[in-house]
Amino acid sequence: MNQLNKHIQEIKPQNEYKEKYYRALIQQASTGLVVLNEHNEIELINEVICRYAGISPANLLKIKNQEFYDVLTRIEAGDSVTFRNILSGSVQLLLFRVTAIKSGENTVKLISVQHIRQELDEKELESYQKLISILTHEIMNSLAPMISVSKTLVNFYTTGDVPVKTDAVNDAMISTTVQGLKLIEEQGNGLINFVNSYRRLTKIPAPVFQRFAVDDWLEQLTILFAERLKSEEIELIIVVEKTLAEIYADKNLINQVVVNLISNAIDALLQIEEHRKITIELSANRDNRVIIKISNNGPSIPEDIQEKIFIPFYTTKENGSGIGLSLSRQIMRSLKGSISLVSNEQEDTVFILEI
Repeated sequence: MNQLNKHIQEIKPQNEYKEKYYRALIQQASTGLVVLNEHNEIELINEVICRYAGISPANLLKIKNQEFYDVLTRIEAGDSVTFRNILSGSVQLLLFRVTAIKSGENTVKLISVQHIRQELDEKELESYQKLISILTHEIMNSLAPMISVSKTLVNFYTTGDVPVKTDAVNDAMISTTVQGLKLIEEQGNGLINFVNSYRRLTKIPAPVFQRFAVDDWLEQLTILFAERLKSEEIELIIVVEKTLAEIYADKNLINQVVVNLISNAIDALLQIEEHRKITIELSANRDNRVIIKISNNGPSIPEDIQEKIFIPFYTTKENGSGIGLSLSRQIMRSLKGSISLVSNEQEDTVFILEI
């Protein structure tokens, strides 16, 4: 007993040191951190999160800022939630993230809080600049030929701003005029299609979440692409984690994204002569989020354009609209998910969907 007591006395200072160390570490963190137990009682909180909530560490968070506290208690492990916090007349946009930590038989929530308003503003401005640049480029590309043809036709039928006489009009002028008008019509239709594509990006329907069977869904996709995969000599490999039987999402919207990615993969594989392969992998992570990986062994996507391909109307295809991947990203965001890309010369090109 004396030896045991001595051992406990030796361990106790070490544990006290560790506790002080971790508490000091949490207090010095630039991110807001708070720990809630299973009864939603605050076990630990740092000064950063207190500033966000407009309280002092000595005060009760629940009483001082009810809305802030409600977000903390409502959010579950693995979730990411944005919260518009109004404090002293200023608006904060806060991002809450949660990790569950098991301690013996009890589970606590470690919640991190970050102020993301400035970062989002910068990203939004950058996105607007890129979008305006591409819109300007596409519109000018359509208008320039129309203006040029119009000037040519005007010059055919005027001399010093005075219309030519009808007897001066010949068959060649009429033929050229018809061709010019056709060109104007084609460019105008192209511009209309471009605007309609832009409308598609801004009118994504609200998702309708439902559970659907993974096996049935994959069988439908296989049937959809069977003929084209066969004609292009492309092998389709599907790998599904055994425990994953259902997906909870909007099936129609997910279909739209996956079909677009498979179509893009087929187009990429046409650039190689043989051993063409598309792989679809489905799994679930610890946070019960579904991961869908769609990969192909075609040419890699250059690093300098990997992020650009998600920008509306940016395309590397000769006849591409440039909205497929940007629309896919919009859809994934509406589903509270994400889409990302991994591509290099050593490995397959992989698009990763997280739902």
